[in-house]
Amino acid sequence: MVGIRGYRHDSPAASHFSITLMIVTVLLWIVFFIADDMARKRIDGEGNTAVVVDLLTLTGTFLAVFTLLGVGFFVVIAPRVL
Repeated sequence: MVGIRGYRHDSPAASHFSITLMIVTVLLWIVFFIADDMARKRIDGEGNTAVVVDLLTLTGTFLAVFTLLGVGFFVVIAPRVL
C-alpha cells in the first residue's frame, strides 16, 4: 500500500516501475505458494522431503529479501526520486 498512494502523483516512468514492482512481487509470492503446495503433495520419503524443504527455504528467503528491498524502495528511495 506504500507505493499505491503516490501512484497518480509520480512521473509516468516511475509510476510504471512502481506498479510493475508491486505486481511482480505479488505474482512471485503466489507462484511460490502454489509450488509449495504442489511439492508437498508429491513428497514421498525422507530424502525427497529434505530436498523440497531446502528448495522452498532457499526460494522463500529470496522472495522475502526481494520483498524487503521493494518495500525499502517505496519507503526510502521513491519519495526522493519522485
